Amino acid sequence: MVYVKSSRAASTLNITFSDLAFTRSPYRSRPVQPIFVEKFRESISPHTCDHRRTKDYLYQTYPDFKYEPGFTQNDELWQPGLGESPSHQQERLREALDEVFIRSQPAGNNIDTAGNWVSITAHSGAIGSILQGMLILDLPP
Repeated sequence: MVYVKSSRAASTLNITFSDLAFTRSPYRSRPVQPIFVEKFRESISPHTCDHRRTKDYLYQTYPDFKYEPGFTQNDELWQPGLGESPSHQQERLREALDEVFIRSQPAGNNIDTAGNWVSITAHSGAIGSILQGMLILDLPP
């Protein structure tokens, strides 16, 4: 499973993994389809750069990607003039990680999960917040 949070992260994923993830190989029966996950966004701040593109735009730009259940057409988390605290960002990203690893679990004992892997493509704000939330790093704000 490959999870991305935004069009910028999707572009990074395309650059980084296009030769590896999106093709068939002897190790996979089908190409990998990355999944957009709303809660993996870098931050929710008053800045317009943190306003997510519409689902239509993402679909047109990244037609091979899938969307988590409930992914809305418009960005319902961003509001002009409002932002989240670092602790809220850590909580949101922890919830996203919990959801990813719950989704990645086999549905029953007879499902072969050998060879499954999880990749999360994000940028420094999200990665730093995840590490701080897991108490792995003590990074400055």
